[in-house]
Amino acid sequence: MKKWVAGGLVFLLLVLAVPAFGAAVTIYAPDGRTAIVPEEEVSAYLAAGWYATFEETIKTIYAPDGRFASVFLADVQGYMDAGWYGSYEETIQTIYAPDGRTATVFLAEVPEYLAAGWYGSYEETIKMLYAPDGRQISVYLTEVNSYLAVGWFENRDDTIQTLYAPGDRTVTVYKSQVPSFVAAGWSETPALGPAVALTFDDGPSGIHTYSILDTLSAYGAKATFFTLGSQVNAYPGVVRRAKELGCEIGSHTYSHPNLNTCSTSKIQTEIQSAAQAIRNATGAGPTVFRPPYGNHNATVRSSVGVPLILWNVDTLDWKSRNAQSVAAHVLSHASDGDIILMHDIYGSTAEAVKIIVPALVQRGFRLVTVSELATEKGYAMNAGKVYYGF
Repeated sequence: MKKWVAGGLVFLLLVLAVPAFGAAVTIYAPDGRTAIVPEEEVSAYLAAGWYATFEETIKTIYAPDGRFASVFLADVQGYMDAGWYGSYEETIQTIYAPDGRTATVFLAEVPEYLAAGWYGSYEETIKMLYAPDGRQISVYLTEVNSYLAVGWFENRDDTIQTLYAPGDRTVTVYKSQVPSFVAAGWSETPALGPAVALTFDDGPSGIHTYSILDTLSAYGAKATFFTLGSQVNAYPGVVRRAKELGCEIGSHTYSHPNLNTCSTSKIQTEIQSAAQAIRNATGAGPTVFRPPYGNHNATVRSSVGVPLILWNVDTLDWKSRNAQSVAAHVLSHASDGDIILMHDIYGSTAEAVKIIVPALVQRGFRLVTVSELATEKGYAMNAGKVYYGF
């Protein structure tokens, strides 16, 4: 009895001497490791990034081609860097066909569909079209051509048109309204106003032709120069500048003979030599021809190869050599469609041009080339035919 009591006391003392511990708990690291720790240490481990359950340490990730895998959290970023996704929804995309169909495919399949004509957004598969009466409609891309074939337009601006009336009035209407407006007297083209063609013979000279070109350039005007081949060879730069300003370069033969008194071979030599000089200076041959003195016969007309241009307003600048007289003659005689004859080898003519050009522009005249004037007035000029005005 005493022995038991003594033993019991020893056991009790031993129990009291051993520290009391709670239950052991298994915890899980995000890289797959596990540990068994006292319950009272769990919170410290959780704060350091461990988890209370194995399920918390793994995550399902998804590849853009439909594969998926469950990996430890520590491995997730590596998969993400390699193109995997954290959710299934991120691996799929809705794509759209140009006829209205849709499909949901994995991201890895998208380039193949796009290459086959599908689109990444619905908005790309539709297009707004416009009718000539103001209606508009959104259609699938596959339908566009059928609408265009029956008169619809891809741009709204194509469905409207500006019409013109006297007095500088304009109106913008739908194309379907154009016939009724035209029937009421409106025009589809603006009134251009009167136009004349200033023409200059016997040049180019040096300083005088340059002066005339300066005046024309200052007012946005053009002229036609009937050049002599010999002068073109002497002043090729002047001819090039005239061409660059939009002026027309015509031929006036090479040496200014009276062609009516020349043999056929002489006529052809004069015309061909002049054409070659112009071609050398500008890169193109003459577009029109004026015979010296205005003289021509059947042989001349059949030899030139371009229209023959004479005139219906003669300034007689070669005779008067007076700038005021030349200017007064032009300003008192000029009318729509006229061809006006001058010579760019006289200083008095160059001075007259400084008066003529701004005065005609102020009156509403447009100064154009002979060929432009013919086109505006509805003339289709023919080689070998003679024209005095339009």
